[in-house]
Amino acid sequence: MNEFQDTGAFRPQRIRSERLRRFHEYWRRKAAGRIAPLRADIDPLEVSFALGHLLIAEAVPPGPRFRFRLMGDTIVERFAIDLTGRFLDDYPEENYRELVARTFSSVIQRGEPVVVDRDFATYGRRYRYEGLCLPLSSDGGAIDMLIACLEFKEG
Repeated sequence: MNEFQDTGAFRPQRIRSERLRRFHEYWRRKAAGRIAPLRADIDPLEVSFALGHLLIAEAVPPGPRFRFRLMGDTIVERFAIDLTGRFLDDYPEENYRELVARTFSSVIQRGEPVVVDRDFATYGRRYRYEGLCLPLSSDGGAIDMLIACLEFKEG
């Protein structure tokens, strides 16, 4: 598995995908100087360019465990599983599950975006994507949710 995860201070110039750059700019405007926007600030009509490529997850204490509130159609199609309403724990492949949990935990703990570039195979399928994972807040205080946009690569 080849995997890059930007674990240092977030740098927007690391984002290669135009869709992810647009989504980051949208998220930044919605944050309006706060550490993160509210979940309610994200309007699906304003991000139609990214809808199928988005997922939203909430951190559920005490772990935290991560429950998916939304998985876009493109993500569901590529991973052949819809985890909407379910926990990350329900993803069948342990190594990938742990990788995603580390990314999600980093966003929640640090309160800043993370960029990943992943290339891996599991269950006879190959996955290649660039991902941007961004913090959200349900109440304007703590970072307790995240939103991610994935740009899949062919090959």
